[in-house]
Amino acid sequence: MKTQIHSESLRTLFLSVFGIAAGILPGVYAKDWEVIEKDGGSFVGAGNIFEFYQFEEKKENPGERRAFLKHPHMEVSLDQLKDPRHIEINRVRFKLIHPMGWDDRRQEVLVHVDDLSKVLDPTLRPQFRGRISEARLIYLSVENPPSGFDRSLLENSLEKGGWNKIDLLDKKTDLRLAIEFAIPKEAEITPALNTRFGMKKRKGKFPPPGLPHRKALHFATAIHSRLLKLDKMRDLSIEGHRVEAVKYPDFPEVRIILSLPEGSLDWKKFYEAIAEALAKVSEMHGKVQAPAK
Repeated sequence: MKTQIHSESLRTLFLSVFGIAAGILPGVYAKDWEVIEKDGGSFVGAGNIFEFYQFEEKKENPGERRAFLKHPHMEVSLDQLKDPRHIEINRVRFKLIHPMGWDDRRQEVLVHVDDLSKVLDPTLRPQFRGRISEARLIYLSVENPPSGFDRSLLENSLEKGGWNKIDLLDKKTDLRLAIEFAIPKEAEITPALNTRFGMKKRKGKFPPPGLPHRKALHFATAIHSRLLKLDKMRDLSIEGHRVEAVKYPDFPEVRIILSLPEGSLDWKKFYEAIAEALAKVSEMHGKVQAPAK
């Protein structure tokens, strides 16, 4: 059984409605989940996720080990059998830290608590503690730029969107953005996108992600979703990566990795897409209620 998605372009919802609701269940974390211990891991079932995040519709296919959760502005697809290492939220792929599990007794898909707290929860509830500074300071690095790429034009687009480039990392940095151009495989003819957000290890069994983590995932999702709207861009997922040990580690880090066959990208649209995504996050940032501690 295949679930039909009604929207022509659900990815664009990330730029307009970035989560189920800003004030939904503030300050509620793992202590309120119904944790299932299985095969040495801690999981939460699709049914508990459905109830916890107040989705309005749930479709399950036990034979195919699939679950589909729906809210007017958010759709989550879990496919444990065919793609256990990814979930889809509004047609955007997120790579999981642990593969999904299956509960034979309950006949439902299981999501590891690490992925629920570090990937799913910050995406569904992008609340922040604190704010982006009015200066909007961005540290930009570019690796292996191909011919045609013009860093100054990208910086101009960011500046028009209200962001100011800095040349040295500082504890006041609002975003550290790295753009890496990877060499495409010989058979590839269309661009491919993988976006990574910084994760910092936190103490405790199921600690809620810290502010830089939530911000980084918010930035990464906005950029990734916007770039997927470019012509023929392939989705290689959003995923977390360990934050480097730098002097000031407590700021959000995002790395965009592009596999780019020659002549496959309109550079002007690329610069504008990144600037628009960051401007949108800045705009939404001040409107989101901070979760209770």
